Amino acid sequence: MSPEDAAAVLGVSLDASAADIESAYRRRARTTHPDRFVDATRSREATREFIGVVEAHDVLVSRLGAAPSGAIPFASGPVLRPIPRPRSRLLLGTWAGVTLVAIFVSIYAGAPAWGIWEPLARYGLIFVSLMAFALTGRTPWLVTALLVLAVTAVITLVATTLGALLGLFLLVAPIYGLVTIGREVAVRRARLGHV
Repeated sequence: MSPEDAAAVLGVSLDASAADIESAYRRRARTTHPDRFVDATRSREATREFIGVVEAHDVLVSRLGAAPSGAIPFASGPVLRPIPRPRSRLLLGTWAGVTLVAIFVSIYAGAPAWGIWEPLARYGLIFVSLMAFALTGRTPWLVTALLVLAVTAVITLVATTLGALLGLFLLVAPIYGLVTIGREVAVRRARLGHV
């Protein structure tokens, strides 16, 4: 596709700025994206139009010297960006404190079935995993915390002590809070291109 054709597809001039090209591209991509159409015939037509819009964008952007949309972002080496952190350290600290109180209640008020070290190890792993997820937004930490929490729930139900049940119940709010913080960090990580 020639630069003149690309400019016509996007509806911009040949000397358009990168911001104008991006704006026109996004506008045209929204209107021609095939996912917008239920009808199979219209979806196929939109797919052809959308491919043309992407090609036009790439032609005009590469003409400006920038990387086209299909380019590999790490072709010239990795781009180092800061790892996103939670926005509110006070909120993170509050949820961490509530988690520790709930863990204390669960261990102290409940009679540990297999000695004190076993619940300390389980709850310690839950706490570390939740904090790691809240700080990094990485899913394996959340999965670890939820698996150990499920094991803890089963053990608590088998041991059935009121204190352990109370502590487990108190863990619901801080887990929700820390997971919410971690999901926000994960979204920001994805926006910045961190894997």
